[in-house]
Amino acid sequence: MKTILLSTLFYLAITQIGHAQNSLVKNYQHLQVAQEGQVSENEQRGKVGSELAAYVNEYESLNAGLNSYGYIIWGTEDELVADGIISKDTSWSYKEVENFGREEMERFVQIETDSLNSINIPGVLEYMLTNHANGSYQINKGEISELKIIEKEKFWTNGNFLVLVTK
Repeated sequence: MKTILLSTLFYLAITQIGHAQNSLVKNYQHLQVAQEGQVSENEQRGKVGSELAAYVNEYESLNAGLNSYGYIIWGTEDELVADGIISKDTSWSYKEVENFGREEMERFVQIETDSLNSINIPGVLEYMLTNHANGSYQINKGEISELKIIEKEKFWTNGNFLVLVTK
């Protein structure tokens, strides 16, 4: 009888140990999965952070480059109004430029402000709609007018756009 009782107790102890061991193994596996999730989440955060840093660097370099670009357009008042560049009262506003879409911007000629010395404009130049410092440029009117930029930095101080009205 003692043998059966001891055998039964031994069996119950082994069964309990087995269940505890299985429970420990399952808990350990859950812990490993959770830790792997944290590692991959941390790795993912690191990857996103490095991608963001790359985008910020690219943005800063592009933004720095934008300051050296200018945008020029010319035409008669009617042409510029029809293209949506100026309003019907022939006024120019930098605030309106902020609302320009790709279609309007494609009508401008993009130039590098630090390398442009002069530009030939087909037609007789009537006036400039954009403000540029007096003495920073010279205009030679004719069938093909010429705008010479004498002081580049001073000329582009008020903005990177040049809107010219021709006859």
